[in-house]
Amino acid sequence: MVNLLRKLDPNKMHVVPFGGCSEFGMNATAYLYQRKLYLVDAGILFPDPQMLGVSSILPDFGKLFRSRKPVAAYIITHGHEDHIGAVPYLYERWPAPVYATPWTYELLKRKFEELRLPFDDLHMVKVGSTAKVGPLKVEYIHVNHSIPDAASLYITVKNHKIFHTGDFKIDPTPVGCPPVSLDKLKEVGKKGVDLLIADSTNAHKSGPSPSEMSVKEPLADILRGAKGRVLLTTFASNLWRLKVIADLCAELGKKLAIAGRGMANCLELGKQLGYIHFQDDLIVPLDRIKSVPNHKLVILISGSQGEDRSALTRVARGQHRQLKINEGDLVLFSSRAIPGNEKSIFMLYDILKKQGARVISAADRPDIHVSGHAYGGDLEAFIKCLKPRHYLPVHGTFSHLQSNWKIGEGFQDLKHSRTLIQNGDVLTVSSTECPKVVGNMDIGTTYIDRNSLLPLDVEVASERHRVGEIGALIISGAYSIKHRSFKQSPRVQVVGVAGPIGLKVNEWQDEMGYWLEEKIEQWSEKLRHIDERLLEKRIRQLMQQYCMTTVGYKPDLFIHSCVV
Repeated sequence: MVNLLRKLDPNKMHVVPFGGCSEFGMNATAYLYQRKLYLVDAGILFPDPQMLGVSSILPDFGKLFRSRKPVAAYIITHGHEDHIGAVPYLYERWPAPVYATPWTYELLKRKFEELRLPFDDLHMVKVGSTAKVGPLKVEYIHVNHSIPDAASLYITVKNHKIFHTGDFKIDPTPVGCPPVSLDKLKEVGKKGVDLLIADSTNAHKSGPSPSEMSVKEPLADILRGAKGRVLLTTFASNLWRLKVIADLCAELGKKLAIAGRGMANCLELGKQLGYIHFQDDLIVPLDRIKSVPNHKLVILISGSQGEDRSALTRVARGQHRQLKINEGDLVLFSSRAIPGNEKSIFMLYDILKKQGARVISAADRPDIHVSGHAYGGDLEAFIKCLKPRHYLPVHGTFSHLQSNWKIGEGFQDLKHSRTLIQNGDVLTVSSTECPKVVGNMDIGTTYIDRNSLLPLDVEVASERHRVGEIGALIISGAYSIKHRSFKQSPRVQVVGVAGPIGLKVNEWQDEMGYWLEEKIEQWSEKLRHIDERLLEKRIRQLMQQYCMTTVGYKPDLFIHSCVV
């Protein structure tokens, strides 16, 4: 990998996706120029349920970032976790200036404060302005998305001109911000775009993406007709959806309670920065909701993805301190299922219904949710305005990238000037010739521990998963070489392993300890030399044989023996 970096022409721009080009999330795209690395976005991937004790996953740059200051700057398009979640962890190890628009700046500032990191390197860039980042000129161009201050980046340096869309959509009637300016895009197109790097999330959907404002009337219709409490869940970071809901409650004479720290923080920050406005008496604390008639109450609650620790999941399980499901409650999901979360969400629906709640989701009423990502029609509009020489899909699984790649078939100039790349591929960008992949970097992953928020290496995360899946035996004891016997009898502790039928765990543990002690002492009588390594090896062999005979498989073994 290091040799590959040395071979790259320092006067050409090289684009390397570190994440987001094989999966949803973990978006991070490196721009390599003059031996310096400029990282556009640094996001996390949320783990699958089987990744025990893991809160998030991010790209592992350790193999690549061997020099003391490998990152020249972090350039951020917007404030969603799949674009900023990894920034504090990378910054802590490889500090460099961070450039972000106002909303994103505030989110990052809070993250840095929480992790006790200095935020002197955080630089606020207003949408519509240009930042000078080393030799790069980075113009932040307003786009619509489900979060304030989302921006596309027009990156220029010498003969290189790249347009990086970030997450975006074209919304003719957005909430809380102006529409995308197609005239501005055409102006950029006239200046020239060598490479258009475009979001692929909804590339498989044809036509223009529906407007955020289109959900207001369908939600109003449901809220008007609700005869009891409404528990409404959506993405906690979607301030524009939260604004629509708050505005509706005010218009319909309902009170709004909030359950979920993420939603409360988002609304608080939105009001603090002037993105939303509502009267203080609109919000009622959770401990006072009994004073509000049921038909006048909307509870905005986190957990639209069935997250294990979310407020809605805890309420459904009867584990929430202040809330429980009442017969006749309506639970409204104004959200979509992120791929991979479907099972958790359907299980949550089932639990809620068993407790007497009525559940309405976007599967029942498609008009109560719209995506913040561009449909195929939006991508086509960007291509028409920008007239890029080359097209590069990012953000999504291979199938989504491929759908985006196929959009270029409708444009004569792009038919033979499109590239499909995966994480780690190195794309050389030139203003005089077609970009091409010149190599691949091995990009690993880092796991963040759910409880400590510290990074876990792959071995620890794999070990945790393995123990969770097959269980473990922990074996300890003290063995005397001189006397060829145990000074402290071996003790076997069972973790997550089902023992033989008819034996209690403590009985089985004792039985294994007696058996192991007898076998080791018989074995040691025949040997002239014993050391700790030989003893541990024999214990492992014996316990694996024992487990195969009694339970039919080999759990993990952790041996803590002491030779005296």
